[in-house]
Amino acid sequence: METLGRILVRSEEVFHWHREAFTLPEEAVGLVRSRGCAHQAFRLGDRVLGIQFHLEMTPEGAEQLIQMCPDDLDGEGPYVQSPTEILARPDRFARSHEVLEELLDQFLED
Repeated sequence: METLGRILVRSEEVFHWHREAFTLPEEAVGLVRSRGCAHQAFRLGDRVLGIQFHLEMTPEGAEQLIQMCPDDLDGEGPYVQSPTEILARPDRFARSHEVLEELLDQFLED
């Protein structure tokens, strides 16, 4: 499972839509944190992997979120982006899919 944390750390950017945060269950092990989110990824035992971001997101999915949930983008702060910024680099979504594939492959091997 430690490999999972290394896979996620290599991904410099991930798609994050929500502001919610949570505390880890007592038995959970934190794998990745960021300046914006204390619990980006964690594991619980050998069968549970939690991630607080969306590696599965596509540019089309992001466009739909922007259209359907515009109020979620209201606010200020270092991590709030405009629709233009979110959609500016579709290569980020492709890279996230690569990370997701690698992550799931490793998770299934462990």
